Amino acid sequence: QTADSTLGETVTELFRIDLGRSPAITVMEPSQVKVMLGLMNRAPDTPVTEAVAAEIAVREGIKAFIAGDIRTLGDGFVLSARVVDARSGTTLLSARGTATSAADVIPAVDRMSRELREGIGESLRDIRAEPSLEQVTTASMPALRLYTQAERVSDQGDYDRAIALLEEATAQDSLFAMAWRRIGMYYGNRGDPESQARGRAALERALALKDRVSRRERYMIEAGYATRV
Repeated sequence: QTADSTLGETVTELFRIDLGRSPAITVMEPSQVKVMLGLMNRAPDTPVTEAVAAEIAVREGIKAFIAGDIRTLGDGFVLSARVVDARSGTTLLSARGTATSAADVIPAVDRMSRELREGIGESLRDIRAEPSLEQVTTASMPALRLYTQAERVSDQGDYDRAIALLEEATAQDSLFAMAWRRIGMYYGNRGDPESQARGRAALERALALKDRVSRRERYMIEAGYATRV
């Protein structure tokens, strides 16, 4: 919240560099963020707000993200940063700094990032790491959770339950191409004519949505369609 619209990006990059120096912290790269935004059906230049950061973290199985704020105070600035639990939204650790001018912003960030580096390992120690969700294109988090759950139960051989979960996922997001593909493949594994017909219909639905997904997903959809239909 300053007159200089580039200041937030500058401070973000300074924090990224400083925190990346810690052997206890792995910082997600901007290129990875853009990939995740694509899977969320968002433009690659979408502003990463707290809500967006939280969803990216949950999708990737990341424990926490850092939210920051810069405000003008007279001729200077007040900076704050918080380490936020991605799932609960709880602030685990915070730091605050002031800069009397733009030239003092870098030293202020240095002090704050040092404070965060010192406390971040302890603050994250008791948070259980959650497995990442499947990397497939859908704007719906509930649908993605159902898809991921279906993947896990199918690995255990329960294809009936997997189909039911995937059908719930497509009810949440009717444009969920990979969910339609999996429904088609699982129904196609059955020998009865009704299941075969349902499988073909689902694969045709997936194929119709192939331009909405990543290249990797598109190839999988086309291969499934070529194999079964």
